[in-house]
Amino acid sequence: MKEFKGRVFLLVIVMALAGLTSKSFAQTLTEAIEAFNAGAEALNAGDNAAAIEKFENCIVVCEGVGTEADEHKLKAQGLLPNLYYSVALDSYKAKQMDDAIKGLEKTIEVAQKYEDVSTEDKAKENLPKFYYAQALESYKAKDYVNAKPKFAKAVEIDPEYINAYFYLGLSEKNLGNEDEMISTFNKIVEIGPESNSTVKKAVETLGNHYQNTAKKAINSRDFKTAAESFESSLKYVEADADTYYYITMSYNSLEDWDKAIENGVKAVEIATGDEEEVAKVNYELAKAYEGKGDKINACSTYSKAAVGKYAESANYQMEQVLKCGE
Repeated sequence: MKEFKGRVFLLVIVMALAGLTSKSFAQTLTEAIEAFNAGAEALNAGDNAAAIEKFENCIVVCEGVGTEADEHKLKAQGLLPNLYYSVALDSYKAKQMDDAIKGLEKTIEVAQKYEDVSTEDKAKENLPKFYYAQALESYKAKDYVNAKPKFAKAVEIDPEYINAYFYLGLSEKNLGNEDEMISTFNKIVEIGPESNSTVKKAVETLGNHYQNTAKKAINSRDFKTAAESFESSLKYVEADADTYYYITMSYNSLEDWDKAIENGVKAVEIATGDEEEVAKVNYELAKAYEGKGDKINACSTYSKAAVGKYAESANYQMEQVLKCGE
């Protein structure tokens, strides 16, 4: 009898626990539904940030319930990526760029987690644009130190972002990083179509850079740098007689007669303008022939240079130095 009473008492305890478990489970499922509805209410009210918080909480609650709450969990998970994306766009429109960028990065993370490819792609497409916009603000404020890494981040994400490369190159230029500037602008030329306006500006910038470097080198009598820089400029600017003239002059100064003659001939071939301009080019080419020891071509070319202010010097070389008539 005593043993029977003990068994009954144990059964009562088990039944009581079962009832308690059933009651707790019902309450938890109700909480999951309520948590989802709270998120839906925030969403309908247009409060995306609050909706995110409540749907995230709904997922936690649903996971505590188990498979019975999967329907609500999956709905919440399906809504979250686009909600994060919307919050990021709101930050962008408010020009809160740090928050906008962090928001897109979070969007990508959540979209990958819940396999929302469409929202992930949208976020990835906009992320480099957000970095570019943020960098442009720093650039316009002449804060090139902070602009540079943001432009660099934009092209890291989108390696064909030509406009970001262009301002990255200008930032490098303003920071005095000449090699980095050249490398960046060359990247633009490499990846962009010739017809693109930004590519054209990059080409023009590189051409002007090499031309200016060369002219400064001429003034400081650094003829090696001058020759190399003028030659580099020809990759980006249309060849003209003046450029070839300065290259010829530089190589004459370096006594590299073959290269001087090569470029002098090109200068003469395309030289236009008045007679003195043509004479200037011929005079420099004649000096190259003279240095080479080619008396016949030197005399012939000096005769073509004997015009205007070059006449006296050209005639002197022909008559007194080379003795062309003999």
